Amino acid sequence: NSTINYGSFTSQIFDFGSTSQWNNISWVSNAYGDFPANQQTETKFVSGNVNMTGNILLMHFNNESSVGENSTFVYDFSGEGNNASCSATACPIINFTDKQLGAASFYYDGVNDVHQVIGTFDPPQAGTVAMWVKPSDKNYRHRTSGMGDAYEVLLLDSGSTYYVSNQLFAAGSSVLYGNIQVPYDEWHFIVATYNYSTNLAEIYVDGVFDTNGTTANDDPGTGTLSIGQRIGGDGPYSGFIDELTIWNKTLS
Repeated sequence: NSTINYGSFTSQIFDFGSTSQWNNISWVSNAYGDFPANQQTETKFVSGNVNMTGNILLMHFNNESSVGENSTFVYDFSGEGNNASCSATACPIINFTDKQLGAASFYYDGVNDVHQVIGTFDPPQAGTVAMWVKPSDKNYRHRTSGMGDAYEVLLLDSGSTYYVSNQLFAAGSSVLYGNIQVPYDEWHFIVATYNYSTNLAEIYVDGVFDTNGTTANDDPGTGTLSIGQRIGGDGPYSGFIDELTIWNKTLS
């Protein structure tokens, strides 16, 4: 259902030492690209199609004018109405060249850039937060998104790289720290899951299981969900974010 006119192809060597003309190349492609909107199940790929059931926030960060997106407004494609906004000098910068999926991403300056979900956000009792990130090296503690001590996903600087910290429904010393490196100035896909009833939390990086553990049973309640920092907290995020999703179930 889609045509790609670019890419790289590596073949085994045929007839080495001579010139051959290939008139047709075909291959099977795994699913890749923006997640489907409105909690629809993806069908266009041979394998790897995603079932969006349980998705409650989906931000492509593509600046799509057809849904009203602009420099101050981000649309929630999940169908749940969790749109976000920013104001004046605190607005992240739309970037059409350094992005991972779709047409664009947002760059957060690590000072005061932030998107805030409009209205009150009520985190599900079990869920997943996932996003593509490309951090810079300005801050020791990068808060990619958050609503308070007990609902945020961080990147912690070890001096030469970052590691994911899962603080969803957890706070204080009883949080989950990852082991897989998330280097500066590289795109990586980070996923944090949690379950309030079992206290089990997990971290994945680039589709690879990182770690799990039992975290504190700390319900954050309702509040304002922020992207790029946690209001009232230090360590605002510096770098790019693309394709942010939140789910009301634990993905694996």
